[in-house]
Amino acid sequence: MQKKKVLFIDGGNRIFTFCRSLLDTTCTVTGAGLGEEGFAAAVEQSPDLILIDLEHSKEKGFALCRRLTLEEATSHIPVMILYSSDHEATVRRASSLGVVDYISKPIIPTLFLKRIQTALERFSGRVLRCPHCYRPMFYGWSFCPFDGNRLPAGRKD
Repeated sequence: MQKKKVLFIDGGNRIFTFCRSLLDTTCTVTGAGLGEEGFAAAVEQSPDLILIDLEHSKEKGFALCRRLTLEEATSHIPVMILYSSDHEATVRRASSLGVVDYISKPIIPTLFLKRIQTALERFSGRVLRCPHCYRPMFYGWSFCPFDGNRLPAGRKD
């Protein structure tokens, strides 16, 4: 069985090394910096999942999340974020940008692994997004559970 590819986008190196060591047995993990470097790596590698650490630059990370979910080349890739606070506003903003999950720090290894595994199984490298709010949807649904908008007629994702 082929290992799933995870792209870790981060402004620092310490948390990348820790996350890579946790995922090493089940996934192939590569790293990239925030901004254009992260977007270019996502297009080139076409990973099964993207993890973005918002610790060093929250605004840059959110801008990248938005770009990843809107651009045709990367909109099918599920995005998760890591952040060291549980502020409701951060979670709400991440959800509005189409992020599929949120992992708060400090990272609890067993919980981290389970959430990554769940995201990889649930989205299998492809995410159908609502054309109105860009949030992820399940296949076979004809409407968005978040805003109630219907998918265009004839779409059978």
